Amino acid sequence: DSVRDAPGLVLDVRMNPGGNNQYALQVAGRFADATRVAGLVRTRNGPSHGDLGPAQAMRVSPAGSWQFTKPVLLLVGARSVSSTEDFASAMRELPHVTLVGDTTGGASANPARRSLESGWGYTVSTWFFTTPDGLVVEGHRIPPHVAVAAAPADFAAGVDPVLDWAETWAAQPKVARP
Repeated sequence: DSVRDAPGLVLDVRMNPGGNNQYALQVAGRFADATRVAGLVRTRNGPSHGDLGPAQAMRVSPAGSWQFTKPVLLLVGARSVSSTEDFASAMRELPHVTLVGDTTGGASANPARRSLESGWGYTVSTWFFTTPDGLVVEGHRIPPHVAVAAAPADFAAGVDPVLDWAETWAAQPKVARP
């Protein structure tokens, strides 16, 4: 409620390793002006590489008592992975949201961990996720609408070019998609 009257909002998920995509979609729902397809998921249904079920739409719908539909800047980067990419994919579909920064990490396959008797373990992708426009996320990443380069040397020098870009944007928030 404290941001309800703000002219715009900046969300920074650049270092978010994910968690639960249902929570990600609930949060995205606080920004959704209508129900939209947030992504498509084909779930693994057999042992072979191509054993995948039919595409199922993952949807984002308005959630909560009100939705923030003014301009939103979502800061993303290579460490935005897993359900954070589900969130980014959902937010990317909202017309008042602009993704800024670097491509996401490209790791949104809902991995399942398996153990071997030797004590070793492995993970296997349990689904194949694409954005609504067909972009394969796993290994390919979600690009921002506005790319802003930031190198480790920038951070070592105490500079954050993406956050600097967001601060300039915040002075006059508007949708900044090319």
